[in-house]
Amino acid sequence: MATGAATLASATDIRERRLVRLMLTAYPSAPPSADEVARLFNLTSSAARSLMRATAAKHRLQLRDRIEPALKAILASCKGDGKGPYAAVINNPILVELLNARLETSTDPKTPVRRTGDSLTQYTIDVGSYNFLKDSFK
Repeated sequence: MATGAATLASATDIRERRLVRLMLTAYPSAPPSADEVARLFNLTSSAARSLMRATAAKHRLQLRDRIEPALKAILASCKGDGKGPYAAVINNPILVELLNARLETSTDPKTPVRRTGDSLTQYTIDVGSYNFLKDSFK
């Protein structure tokens, strides 16, 4: 406690710390997918998503420099003309959750990023939500 570092209380804390270190060193451009985390930590996909969600929440300041560029890249790759909804391909569901968390900070209600049809990676972002997200990352 005197050094400013938190003590490790459980195996989950150790996994979170390991994931943070991996994200800072081995995955410099974008966070790993849930499948990669599941393989690295020998977890189920849902447990890997839960670990990623907890890690992103608890270590958001430390990981901001790694996660925000990935979110900006998603917005830059969106296809749309500004008159209708934007289409995006997002391979990491945790990034979708982070975009939706950013939309929740808006003073006006915004439509969340949502899956398009039966696709696992195709998402739709409404124009108002897209503009808010784009402005929030400037």
